[in-house]
Amino acid sequence: MQVNKAYTQYIKEYKYWYGFTHEVADNSFIEMHFYNSDFDGFARWVLYGGNNYRIIHPPLLQEKVLTLVQQLCNWYNIDKID
Repeated sequence: MQVNKAYTQYIKEYKYWYGFTHEVADNSFIEMHFYNSDFDGFARWVLYGGNNYRIIHPPLLQEKVLTLVQQLCNWYNIDKID
């Protein structure tokens, strides 16, 4: 996944808990690679970072995060996210 460079200071230690393997620096993002089969737990951690993360793959993880976002919207009676 891509992580905003400015945000990486907040996840220095936590990334190892979630299976961090390596990273590749890009312009304003760092592409971090993880080996983690717990998509539910990982998706919840991604939500913690808000818009500082962008999931590149796998599609199943993207779907899990979108499902959690939809559940939050339903909980707070939000019909549409712009």
